[in-house]
Amino acid sequence: MPEVSFESMGYAELTRLLAAHSGLPGPRANGKRINRSPTKARALLISQLTAETHHDSWRVREAAAMAGQRIGDADPPQLRELVRSWLSDPRDPLQLRAAIATICETRLLVDKTTAALALDACDVAGAALVANDQDTRRSHSWRVLRQALGYCWSVAIAAEPENGLQRFAELEANPDKDLAWIVRQNRTKRRFRALRGSQ
Repeated sequence: MPEVSFESMGYAELTRLLAAHSGLPGPRANGKRINRSPTKARALLISQLTAETHHDSWRVREAAAMAGQRIGDADPPQLRELVRSWLSDPRDPLQLRAAIATICETRLLVDKTTAALALDACDVAGAALVANDQDTRRSHSWRVLRQALGYCWSVAIAAEPENGLQRFAELEANPDKDLAWIVRQNRTKRRFRALRGSQ
């Protein structure tokens, strides 16, 4: 069957095309095409999910992060790939926010690789934030990222305390005002206080 765009076709035209080119009924049921479909469908869904990380509604943005977490429940390597792709543009605060909000979920941080990526994600997002001037940081999108960093660090640290507390100490030593706010917010979290109290 030739490559076509089904979205632009009407029902009758699509039915005729499928009847003429599907090869069904047949001994192999177009297995090659069927086997290719999940990969294309996954790419399409990831693309749509990425687009929703920029939605005007915080509820939709949060739903995108939760969908990423569901991916992580089923396929941790796919989660890590998704998060790395969302971390790739340091000028995109909402996508960075989606990356840290997705991976900084306790139930997902059960292996060292994912836990280490959560710490890296917080580092990358924080560095992206402070690379901007104060006027840029006051924009809505960057404030949304800062707010997420105000709790994500504590989740990542709880999963990987030794490395996490060392990295957080470097954050605490930084005089930047936004980083100081992030540090204060994370210090108030019970999971963080429990770790510091056990030292």
